[in-house]
Amino acid sequence: MQFRLTMQNNEVLTFDQSTIFRAANSLAPENEPNRDVFYMQLAVENSFDNISASSTSFGTSDPYLGICGVLGKTDFFQIEGKESWYNCKSVIKITIED
Repeated sequence: MQFRLTMQNNEVLTFDQSTIFRAANSLAPENEPNRDVFYMQLAVENSFDNISASSTSFGTSDPYLGICGVLGKTDFFQIEGKESWYNCKSVIKITIED
């Protein structure tokens, strides 16, 4: 199974069900002495291979609903093998191919 996420800038991110997918929410610093500091709290770190064993990570065993739910409830995501974190609001299309 291949996941394809099309971003607003037309970049296409592709990964398979065994790839670790991380999602996080942004947090405002408790006191803001340095506005350049950015905080995130990890919400999900799992692969879709593991959702049948632990469906609580994605909330469902359906991969499409799982990825849509995670992207809708978090602010940023990262795909194993890429250093960048991506803004969830930048995803414009989700495709899953068997």
